[in-house]
Amino acid sequence: VAHDGNSAIQQLTAQPDIVMVLMDMMIIEKENYNTIHQIRAQPRFQQLPIIVLTTKAVNVDSSKYLEIGANDYLVKPIDIPSLLSLL
Repeated sequence: VAHDGNSAIQQLTAQPDIVMVLMDMMIIEKENYNTIHQIRAQPRFQQLPIIVLTTKAVNVDSSKYLEIGANDYLVKPIDIPSLLSLL
């Protein structure tokens, strides 16, 4: 668990066995956009799956999340079968 973007980047760097990122966009949305860009800027993380979690159930613009580098998104509360299908 990382509570901010810097911590997330540090954990990814220190723990090479991380196989995916669940990014909660509702905590600090603008910082999280930047964090995703920073992750994608590193060649070894370009293929790392990033799933955005959001509470914006109405009119979710999924293209926004894909444009910033996420692979997909899920609306909270998380439906486990949906999460597993994305994996």
